[in-house]
Amino acid sequence: MCWACETPSISHDYIAAVVVGEPIALAEFERDLIRERTAAGLAPARVKGRHGSRPPVMTAHKLRVAQEMYRSGQNTVAAIATTLGVSRASVYRPLGRRKPVS
Repeated sequence: MCWACETPSISHDYIAAVVVGEPIALAEFERDLIRERTAAGLAPARVKGRHGSRPPVMTAHKLRVAQEMYRSGQNTVAAIATTLGVSRASVYRPLGRRKPVS
C-alpha cells in the first residue's frame, strides 16, 4: 500500500492531477519560453530587412530564360530545370502549367 493511500487529507484524484498536470504545465512553460525567444530573435532580423524565409530559386533572369525555352517547344521541363539548376517543380510553378499525370 502506498503512503498516499494512508493519508486522509490527500485524495487519489489530487495526486493524479498533480502527476499528470505537472508535466503539462512544464511543457506549456517551455513552449512559452521558445515562443518568446523566437519573437525576440525575429524582431532584430526584421529591422535588418530579413524575413526568415528561403530565397527564391527562380530569379527574374531564370524565369525569363525558362519562359523562352518553354515557348520554343524544343525543350522539356526536365531539360529546362537541369539547364537552370532548379527542380522541375520550380519550373512548373511560375509557368502555371501542371505536371502531366502518368
